[in-house]
Amino acid sequence: MAYDPVKQAFSERLRLALRERGVAVRGPTDLALQFNLRHRGQPVSTQAVHKWLSGKALPTRDKIRTLCEWLGIQESWLLFGFNSVASRGGRVEELPGDVSRLTASLRVLTPRQRELLEALLREFQRDITDQ
Repeated sequence: MAYDPVKQAFSERLRLALRERGVAVRGPTDLALQFNLRHRGQPVSTQAVHKWLSGKALPTRDKIRTLCEWLGIQESWLLFGFNSVASRGGRVEELPGDVSRLTASLRVLTPRQRELLEALLREFQRDITDQ
C-alpha cells in the first residue's frame, strides 16, 4: 500500500487529539470499544481503527463526526489540520464554511490537478476582464 500523506496526517492528528483530551487507549481494540459506545451507526472493527491509527485509511463521514463530538474538536482540523485563520488584526477567526470546504478540497489535489485548476481559473479571469 502506497504512503498517503493525507491519511498519515489524519492519523497523527487523531492520536494527538486522543492524548490532549486524556483519552486513555491501549490500542485499536480499546479505541474501537470506546468509539462504538458513542457511535450511533454501524460499529467499527478493531481492524478499521488500526487503519485509522496507522495512516492507512480514513473513517467515513459519520464516524469522523462521532470522533469530533467525542473529542471536542472540529472536523476540518481532524481531516485537514486547520479550522481557523488569523485576521489582519491578529485575531483568530473561523473560515466561512464554503471557504473552509474549498480550501480543504484544494489541499488534497495532486500538483497536476492544482496546475489544471489554476489554468482554468486564469481563463475565467480573462473572460471576466475581457467583458
